[in-house]
Amino acid sequence: MAETRQLRLRNGLHVTLINQPDARQAAALAQVAAGSHDEPDAWPGLAHLLEHLLFSDSARFQGDARLMPWVQAAGGRLNATTLPRSSAWFFETEPGLLGEGAARLADMLAAPQFAPEAIAQEAAVIDAEYRLIQQHTPSRREAALNTRVSAPAAFQRFHIGSRVAFGDDVGALKQALHQFHQRFFLAGQMQLWLQGPQSLATLEQIARAFGALLPSGESAPRPREMHFVAEADIALKTQGTSELWIATALRGEMAAMRDSVTLIREFLQDEAPGGAMQSLRQRGWAQRLEFAWLNLDSAGGWLALQVETERPDAICAWYPQVLRALAQSSPAQQQHYLRLAQRRFKALTPLDQLRERAFGFPPPTDTAGFTPLLHQLAEAPPARLWSAADVQGTAIETQGFSLALQPWRPARVDEPLPALQFYPLAQPLADRTPPAASAPLLHLAPGEPPATLMLRPAFFTTLTLAQAAAIDRRLRPLFALLRHQGGAASWRERQGVWLLEAQLPPGSEAWLASLPDALRLDECPQGEPPPDDVAIRELLRRLPQAVAASASAGGWRAALYGGSPPQHAVIARWLTLLAGAGHGDSAEPEQGKRLTVAHQSRDGALLLFLPCPPAISLAALRALALLMEPRFFQRLRVEQQIGYVVSCRYHRCADRDGVLFALQSPDVAPAALLEACHLFVQQLQIPEEADVLERLRARLCAQLDAVPDATAALQLGLRQEGGLRDLDRASLTALTTAQLRQAQTELLRRWHDTIVVESRHANPQ
Repeated sequence: MAETRQLRLRNGLHVTLINQPDARQAAALAQVAAGSHDEPDAWPGLAHLLEHLLFSDSARFQGDARLMPWVQAAGGRLNATTLPRSSAWFFETEPGLLGEGAARLADMLAAPQFAPEAIAQEAAVIDAEYRLIQQHTPSRREAALNTRVSAPAAFQRFHIGSRVAFGDDVGALKQALHQFHQRFFLAGQMQLWLQGPQSLATLEQIARAFGALLPSGESAPRPREMHFVAEADIALKTQGTSELWIATALRGEMAAMRDSVTLIREFLQDEAPGGAMQSLRQRGWAQRLEFAWLNLDSAGGWLALQVETERPDAICAWYPQVLRALAQSSPAQQQHYLRLAQRRFKALTPLDQLRERAFGFPPPTDTAGFTPLLHQLAEAPPARLWSAADVQGTAIETQGFSLALQPWRPARVDEPLPALQFYPLAQPLADRTPPAASAPLLHLAPGEPPATLMLRPAFFTTLTLAQAAAIDRRLRPLFALLRHQGGAASWRERQGVWLLEAQLPPGSEAWLASLPDALRLDECPQGEPPPDDVAIRELLRRLPQAVAASASAGGWRAALYGGSPPQHAVIARWLTLLAGAGHGDSAEPEQGKRLTVAHQSRDGALLLFLPCPPAISLAALRALALLMEPRFFQRLRVEQQIGYVVSCRYHRCADRDGVLFALQSPDVAPAALLEACHLFVQQLQIPEEADVLERLRARLCAQLDAVPDATAALQLGLRQEGGLRDLDRASLTALTTAQLRQAQTELLRRWHDTIVVESRHANPQ
């Protein structure tokens, strides 16, 4: 059970400490109450530029000691975001490194250096991002909806930043950055969240050391009430799937209000039979439903319901009805969905939990604000956006985008609206008896609760995106039903393999009877889901298709983590209904492949996957990847400024181990990006110093020493059962610099085995 403590330090810093005893990682998030709406009119994009620049050198930490390379070298993750009224920087790492990371985070927020060369470099990166985001459909939708806000004027302003907006006078830009930083980066303007398995006392020590580096003070409050144009509904021409956004301005105490939004979201996303989302799917009215904060500060927020639909008129009629139905839900039902929301939040990593707390959807603690929020949503006038490919609008220039917009009004809907039911149900589900036979089922950690079942396709195979999407649609109501029974399940791609994981409380095993129909491959539709708006993300989605063979019907492997022997026996009996469970593996494909993906972006994007040659150990490959990762970033991102996506790391995809290079550039074609990767591997110098090798070995040993979660343990168990090799301590102990050079040589010698996924502009004319 997590324990929370809130503090306000003498200099004004707000601190939230969260002791999560079972956490495997620790995280920190620092938020400043200043964003793109607070920057001077003369410097659009200044807050975004500052977000980037703070990762550069600070007073105490330069070069590889900065937070970004330091976290990357420690195997953690980090990022930042600029929002309309706030900005945030955050990282996650192993618990023992939280204090060192927090010190770096504090120093970069308090004492940035603003070196002219860093300013010029990041301004160029943001200019490239601007060109990319101009075609980013969600950003275009938000810009279109912003045109419905008549005040404050900041909603109508360009805020991404570009080379033109920043100008050529680096000195003037540096002065503007310095003034913005001096005005807003004060302790009283900031909040710090720390979360991990450490005690609250230890977390408080880290927080006080963090706060000691920040200047005292705070800016004057900046209340900004939103006003809308008279005709607030609008339509936008977009590519890809059609969406309806219903946006409502909310006023009041936002802490409790955000909790209640989370609870409403839990009700509306219910895909169990009779649930709100399942009812929409059955009618063919919607495929996805989400909430998003378009603007958020202490005094209020602008909340958008985002629905993927081809029936915007029907959704506009359905939404008021569902708000009325929620107002009639019983206290028992509200408590039930509250517990579901809390369980959903608890399953997140520490960093993702902090992101939700800071600017997302934190977990509700009670239902007190539920009914008042429903009334406010029902009574407040909405601003509605319909976006689709067949919209015929008039082109306007706004906020750095060229948008085709037209006025829009939903038509009257005469057909009956879907009936809703909320859980728990009055009638219990019917009981069923499992078959007498048993399927092979690897059992790990018997006796540990809860019982977690994993199903995956045969080794070295993958599903097409269409197959995975079809299975996902059939699994959604089953997963929701299991959640209502106290369990949980997910269908997701991990390391190029589609995994079904289900936590099965005792007595819920009959749920497995529905899986054979959901997991069938023989009736999946042809074609692929719409491409991602960002080219490199689309290539990552397609990478498993290039690396692996296609999965065939049946051939599912299964393993169980935890659960009692009797429960294992019952689950094994139910799995006999799933044809081929535990069997049907394929041989590892060896040949290199090249896959070209058509994409709307004109950027050059490339993925290069170098499979691990049989002649070298995984220890040598993974150590070489660790060595290359920061050097590749430094050379191509910092020195050559080749693009805004520059990554090199060890990667496992569809059971094959290798090194993955990822690049996206607005100026460099995929062929040139491929040559840059080849040249980098050729010219890489393997250091001779013993301490370099020892640091690499220590990082890999730490990964071996980490206690695996159920997912990792199940994946490892299935690999061992299938005879696949993995990282081991003996090869780490024996690792030498000569082996690193051999690994480099082998990768170059077998360059013909590389797997390349590259982008091609869909409309070159």
